[in-house]
Amino acid sequence: MDKLPPNASELSDEQQAEWIRQMKLWEAENPIDKAGRHPKALGIVGGITLFLALLLLRRTEGLDLAPMLAIPFGYLIFFLTNRRYSKWDRQRREYSQQLIDTLRSVR
Repeated sequence: MDKLPPNASELSDEQQAEWIRQMKLWEAENPIDKAGRHPKALGIVGGITLFLALLLLRRTEGLDLAPMLAIPFGYLIFFLTNRRYSKWDRQRREYSQQLIDTLRSVR
């Protein structure tokens, strides 16, 4: 079984405080919006909104299957925002690991 990478709980109290400070600085320099943080909710809300809009359109123009277009739209919104969050989260984890390695070597 592979050993887990070191995490911040292995650092001293002072090093943990420094790690928290550095991570907050990194997140301030590399922000991600709420849509990126909550892709499932955005996809569901986007899909429901489009479904209701197309349902209303169906009543005015008589289209039968138009509301079903909301399903791929909601999935597309989820996919786009989840991809952005995954990339941001990977970068954040890499920076965190570098920071932990740096703080551990300072001991």
